[in-house]
Amino acid sequence: MKLWAVCEKGKIAEAIDLVEPTIIVAPIKFYVIEEELTWHDSVSACEAKGDHLTSINNPNEQSKVTSALEETFDKPENMKFWIGLNKEAGGHNEFKWTDNSALDYNNWDTNQPGAESANEDCVAIGWGNGMKWHDVSC
Repeated sequence: MKLWAVCEKGKIAEAIDLVEPTIIVAPIKFYVIEEELTWHDSVSACEAKGDHLTSINNPNEQSKVTSALEETFDKPENMKFWIGLNKEAGGHNEFKWTDNSALDYNNWDTNQPGAESANEDCVAIGWGNGMKWHDVSC
């Protein structure tokens, strides 16, 4: 599956001049790579800039990401965006953020994460139900 990536600007990359449109939401800066990529390619694209796929650690951050996407795109709820959550490598079957922050908050959609597919190891937001989380194939 290929989706757009929501990257979170890391402290190391503060001085990098980004080509992609930057969404500034103090104190965190987000930008979207407007190219359909796999989850793994999205991780690499963010990391190439010293950043990471965004983590959403509380309702306030969820609201900021949702608001930023709503201000930037026409009907983002009908689009799909990768976030930095995936099942830990090595078959632990647990979700983990790419920035290693704690998974203390979630915004899963109804019946998510889905148990019907063992291949749904990555997480995206969208699907016409606000910015709820869905586990999908990477």
